[in-house]
Amino acid sequence: MEEIWAKAKASIQERLASDTFNLWIKPLEFKEMKEGQIVLECPNVFFKEWVNRYYLSTLKEAFHSVAEDDCQISLKAVPKRSRSPSPHNGNGQMVLPKMASGPLGGIRLNKRFTFERFVIGPCNQFAHSAAWAVSNKIGIHYNPLFFYSDVGLGKSHLSTAIGNYMLEKWSETRICLVSAEEFVNELVTALRRDGIASFKEKYRKYSDILVIDGVHFFSGKPATQAELSHTLDTLYNDGKQIILTSIVPPEEIPKMGEGLKSRLGCGLVVRLQAPDSETRRRILEAKALTEGVHIPDPVLDYLASHINGNIRQLEGTIISIIAQSSLMHRSIDLDLARESMRNVVKEEERIVSIELIQEVVGRHYRVDIERMKSRSKRREIYLPRQVAMFLCRKLTNGSLEAIGKAFNKKHASVIYSIANMERKVRDDPRIGRQIEFLTEKVRGG
Repeated sequence: MEEIWAKAKASIQERLASDTFNLWIKPLEFKEMKEGQIVLECPNVFFKEWVNRYYLSTLKEAFHSVAEDDCQISLKAVPKRSRSPSPHNGNGQMVLPKMASGPLGGIRLNKRFTFERFVIGPCNQFAHSAAWAVSNKIGIHYNPLFFYSDVGLGKSHLSTAIGNYMLEKWSETRICLVSAEEFVNELVTALRRDGIASFKEKYRKYSDILVIDGVHFFSGKPATQAELSHTLDTLYNDGKQIILTSIVPPEEIPKMGEGLKSRLGCGLVVRLQAPDSETRRRILEAKALTEGVHIPDPVLDYLASHINGNIRQLEGTIISIIAQSSLMHRSIDLDLARESMRNVVKEEERIVSIELIQEVVGRHYRVDIERMKSRSKRREIYLPRQVAMFLCRKLTNGSLEAIGKAFNKKHASVIYSIANMERKVRDDPRIGRQIEFLTEKVRGG
């Protein structure tokens, strides 16, 4: 029967997307044939209910095609023991030790970022399912959980929602949410002040869940990568949950060690995509409800069809319309929506053009745009190129692929250029002033 199960799984793998198969079918294990029923083991109760609801018919069809017989399937939730010394209860959940006030200090979690407030659509359904599954099986499956997408598409919302959910269930959960830049700065400070032992304790000993936002920032930082790698290994072996976000998948992060790339991608890697029109409409409606304001259906339809930006832009537009309605004592109707959209379109025409940024930067540095697009590594060429890429990322909704195409570069090179400029802006006041000046020039047309 195990051979039949293996063939059935192979059949299902051909029919489902690889991400879906790896998340919901691969973890199933054949237990036994009992009283005419095939018993399959699931990692937990949530997993069992999800598979029973969405994939039971798929399982039956696969068994029927292989065994040429109608099969009854029974799903049984049997949590596995953790491979680590971290204790778990009978439901597969971690039993988290109490800690009055550990070295983590305050937990910086945005309370608005919850599963209830996350609007699900085809663009993010798999990511939401993965986050929910991890929340119910901390540190055992899908570890690390790696989200990647362009900015403003929900990575931070989902990663924070896991933390908020855990705190609601177990208030003693020790969660460390940190940006990659903060991690680097803390490490540098610890090394300078001989505090590396405390740094390691914070991230390796006193974190039940570690969330690092923007791991692409570690590009080109070998010392930090080595420390991060040791930290992740320790947490993984101790059964602690690791959640990471980035604008690209692990294998596409430039100037990062292969070993660390492997560690980042050894769990579940999930991409969030831009919302379609229907999902955009539901995001707008949800934001209006959160603000306690009713938006007429025609207005929602109009906005959803005219705004193609990320979730932040959608929510910002709703806030703008509500503010105009309140301050100007006007009803929210199509006329007000059209006026607001004229402002949005005007703003986009002014700042969301990659070509405009290339023109302004080229004129400032006296570099021809075609030379900026070349492969030249001369400083007078690559500096304006990196500045322009940085501004494109900062001031437009262009994807990494779109920016790379505009400069004849792979998007891995774009990531490195952006990260390099972030460091220069932080460390070199002269570069910082140039960026501020150019930003104003671009926004001013």
